[in-house]
Amino acid sequence: MPSRFAFAEVLTVLKGSAPARIGVALGPEVGGGRGPVGVTSVDHSAKPGEDHTLCPRQNAPGGYATDACAGSHPGAPTAEEAAYFGAGRPQDRAPGAITEATGTDRAVAAVATLAAAAAAAIAIAYARRSSRGAASA
Repeated sequence: MPSRFAFAEVLTVLKGSAPARIGVALGPEVGGGRGPVGVTSVDHSAKPGEDHTLCPRQNAPGGYATDACAGSHPGAPTAEEAAYFGAGRPQDRAPGAITEATGTDRAVAAVATLAAAAAAAIAIAYARRSSRGAASA
């Protein structure tokens, strides 16, 4: 049975917003909850490495779903989709994801880490001096 779930790397967003990587259910829910799932005639089929135009709907805060009825299809957007949606825009950054950090984000994090390390070293040195002064008194 083909997988009914995939992780997708988002290259371009035509409408709405999406982080750089999303989890997508590739067909409608069947079976009413936990347990075996069935393959339906409207499941979207995708193989790793293939480009697809997905028309997902957000199911929950972190999940998406699509199927053939939603308009998802292999390949780039069609001429009609490109005329309607335009060229699109880059995906949204995922908050807190290191793979989504920009060079500026990494530089700020490095400076903050160095500042915290320096503050810790100063606090340790001050504590040592204070304990030596108390011991000699």
